[in-house]
Amino acid sequence: MMLFPGGYTPPTPSLAAREVALVSKGHFTGHLIVDDGDLGRVVVVESHLEMMWAVYLLSLPGVDTIIEQAVFFWMNDLGKLVPKYFDFLVILHNGRRLACEVKPTARLESGRVDRELRKISAQMTPDFADEVRLLTEKGLDQISLYNAEMFMGMRDADPEVDDVALSEARKLRGAVTMADLTRLIARGGRGFRALVRLIMNQVLRIVGHERIAPTTRVSLKEDF
Repeated sequence: MMLFPGGYTPPTPSLAAREVALVSKGHFTGHLIVDDGDLGRVVVVESHLEMMWAVYLLSLPGVDTIIEQAVFFWMNDLGKLVPKYFDFLVILHNGRRLACEVKPTARLESGRVDRELRKISAQMTPDFADEVRLLTEKGLDQISLYNAEMFMGMRDADPEVDDVALSEARKLRGAVTMADLTRLIARGGRGFRALVRLIMNQVLRIVGHERIAPTTRVSLKEDF
């Protein structure tokens, strides 16, 4: 483990089965830190679409984590065993594993990607994944993606304010705006961010389908 000056300890490295360039001229690359262990873990992406899908997938309540560039060996039409690097291996809380290929629809017109994924799916073994999925920009709901990005940006705990926010949320009877609930918490922007975390953690629910904002109406989920 490398300890940097000032006491900073970096997150654990990527689990990608192949090297992914972090810098590429004329091509999007990037990384994000996912919650994994005490330090978090680096996840690298090779397109903006992959980045958006990573953020969205991590916001889903049933998803435990994602592993990028996970490799599965399959037999091609020439009878040769070749590697297939899936953009994401999505691991769910219930133990299911989804091997996901991220592609813009513009690259699917020939049908080659679909044909290859069907062949790989027929050979897929449960020790690697239970299902193969193709993810495109059409599968991303922009409202849900916006909220997922907010969850990612505000996910770090603020224990003092989080406790106050939870206490106020539990008093709710019916729906109230985020602005009104923020005023009850009386911690300014910290209170708003704590409420976003309560939505992320399935304590509060949004009434309707909209981007999280001060005017958004929320209510306490029934099981709380």
